[in-house]
Amino acid sequence: QNLDEPLLGDSMATRVATGSSFSVEGHRAGPSAALAIGFVNCLVTIPATVAFANIIFVRPFFRGSLPLLQRLVLLSSAVHQLCFTMGSSLPFAIGQVQDIGLIFLMSIASAIVDWRDFADTDISDNSLLAFVLVSLAAATLCTGCILVVIGRKKLSQYVQLLPLPAVGGYLAFIGFFLLLNGIGLVSGVQLVTLTDVGGILADSCVLAKALLGMGCGGGLYFVATRFRHPMALPGAMLTICLVFFTSIFVLGWTLKDARNTGWLPLMPQGHIDDWAFWRMFRVYDLPAAIDTATVGGGWRVIMRNWVPSVVALTFVVAFGSSLDIAAIASSVTSPVDYDFEMVTVGKSNVVAGVCGGFTGSYIFSATLLTMRRDKSGSRIPGIAVALAELIAVALPAEYSIVLYMPTLLFGSVMVFIGVDLCNEWLLQSRHIMSAREFGEVWVSFLLIVHFGLEVGFLLSVCISSLGFAYLVAQQPVTDHVHGCCSRTHHNAREQEALFRLRFRKLHLRFKRGCFVFFGSAMKAAEKAVATACDAERMETDENGGSALETGVRFLVLDFTGVEGVDATAAKTLKAAETKLKTLPGCWTLRLAGASPSVARTLCPGSDDAAHLARTVAEISADATLEECDELLLAEAEPWQPVSFHEMLKELVNNGVDDASMDTLAKHFQPRHFDAGETIFAEGDEGDFFAIIEQGAAESGPPVFIRFGAGSSVGDLDYSLGRTRRFSMTAGSSGAKLQVFERSAQTATNKELVMKLLLRSMALTTTLAFDMPH
Repeated sequence: QNLDEPLLGDSMATRVATGSSFSVEGHRAGPSAALAIGFVNCLVTIPATVAFANIIFVRPFFRGSLPLLQRLVLLSSAVHQLCFTMGSSLPFAIGQVQDIGLIFLMSIASAIVDWRDFADTDISDNSLLAFVLVSLAAATLCTGCILVVIGRKKLSQYVQLLPLPAVGGYLAFIGFFLLLNGIGLVSGVQLVTLTDVGGILADSCVLAKALLGMGCGGGLYFVATRFRHPMALPGAMLTICLVFFTSIFVLGWTLKDARNTGWLPLMPQGHIDDWAFWRMFRVYDLPAAIDTATVGGGWRVIMRNWVPSVVALTFVVAFGSSLDIAAIASSVTSPVDYDFEMVTVGKSNVVAGVCGGFTGSYIFSATLLTMRRDKSGSRIPGIAVALAELIAVALPAEYSIVLYMPTLLFGSVMVFIGVDLCNEWLLQSRHIMSAREFGEVWVSFLLIVHFGLEVGFLLSVCISSLGFAYLVAQQPVTDHVHGCCSRTHHNAREQEALFRLRFRKLHLRFKRGCFVFFGSAMKAAEKAVATACDAERMETDENGGSALETGVRFLVLDFTGVEGVDATAAKTLKAAETKLKTLPGCWTLRLAGASPSVARTLCPGSDDAAHLARTVAEISADATLEECDELLLAEAEPWQPVSFHEMLKELVNNGVDDASMDTLAKHFQPRHFDAGETIFAEGDEGDFFAIIEQGAAESGPPVFIRFGAGSSVGDLDYSLGRTRRFSMTAGSSGAKLQVFERSAQTATNKELVMKLLLRSMALTTTLAFDMPH
């Protein structure tokens, strides 16, 4: 089961609709067929919406006003549907009041009622109800505004940083809550926790009702998961109604008997005209709500419960909508503008909030069902759903279809959705999650059950974040770069010396784009010490097991591309430097390639430290490696002046007499270049090569190599007879070159020239393989 698909109440028909690509080709459903598709959706959405209303207003305080409140939630679903039908780029979009924000809305409503019950206040029931409804509408309005901003500013990617295990535990809690309240609705016993189940077991009649509700809910789940036909689930729901009314007819019961025994909703109290749909909005007594919030002290519950609930509500609705949009986009061939659809969800919630409604979003399964059955791209199914819900709201109270739907149906739908969500997240999620994440889903679920919604959800987010941080800390953040020579082209003698000293210079490079914090810094420090110990062991083995020779040893820690370092990580690396110095080889830790911000963290404190920070930031890893090479060479091969004749002899190698070398040397012409002066440019003819007698030269893009004294430049293009592939300039101190023109090559010196070129290019190839990439 794909967790990207059935978030929320969508899961109730996830198996009814299988993904297919939206296309206007093929069979085009006519208006009558489109209306039929809308009717099928209504058979599922209307009972589900009424069931959701029972969850939002679960407190006994709302029982007398429940018929009115159910119609308000239905009206909110109709508003959402009209907004999605008119505003979405998907003509088959179905959007309703959704269960992902259900528990937060219930939390706000219940917290306000509990506040009145425990506070020393004389707030009337009407004022309290107005305060509750205005608070819920304001929460929906705020959520919608934030969603619009998220969509317009393209911030959806940041909302998706919310840990999936925490959201999974929250959705499992929704399922658990729906399951308990579905059983409670059918049995007539309010179930808040598992301990309340004792009230059901004490009465055999109540127990029979509960078992019946569980059986019908399980039947709906079986039908939804086993049958793919779009009428399977609506047909099962209609069957429950048909069997119910047949049973009361056979038993000789009247509708009044069914209402008195709890099988049907009670008729509204008071005069029937008071429940006309045009009078519904009288309950939104804004002056009374404001007076309750200010004079009555309701602002306390607003600050304590409403604000954190709205923040959490925004995140979960945005997260759920993100997954719904992504799932819909993956099921169609036409491109879907992700951010535009998020703005649509936000606008729908803004309109619903202004109308006094409740949060909603896409219904994934119903959207795909409509797409599969109506390939014409018509918006008629969505309009049909909205009209059906508006009719259900506008019908006179005595003819309201809600009052003639058995509570068994509402309870069964709640049990079905609850079982589906619990199964999906507490059991099936193990197939697409790691064991750690699956465990975090259970931990999140148990925390919310034990500590309550806000605290439990916050703790689950923290635990999931800590689990992710631990996982990241266990991943290696450094690579040991083998063959860690600099980009300086040394002569053969120096290259051989550096090879002998290769265990005395190590290069550890942090992965690009990483952030080094305490956990990852510990792994890096451990790897640095372990790599140094391995190098000492290999050097000892190469020397026949004798003790380590004294001399300088360097470990270069390359921060090139690191995004940031925290202060604790810097202290950890400092401790690693101390540990390296205590090893037999007495290693020196060199930092390189750090950005200025990273360098300031690595070297905080005094002015000297600030200077060091600037130095670390300015010195690249290659410059540091070059400096280490020079220090190693200075110890192993003290510098001595070398004549051009000796340079030639080293390049051509032994076996050539001095007379031949002198003859070859006469064909080279000295040429001086100032610092930065171009020796040759890209695209020039490769009609000469040169040997650097003094100074250095640096190649340009695409290859950056520094050529030192005794190295040859331009040899490859000269040998291949092609134009220059890159430029070459003199180093910072200028350069003196011995240049060999093609015109100077003769039959007598050709063999020596080819031998010189072959050896020179071999040295360059060795450098290319040893350079860190």
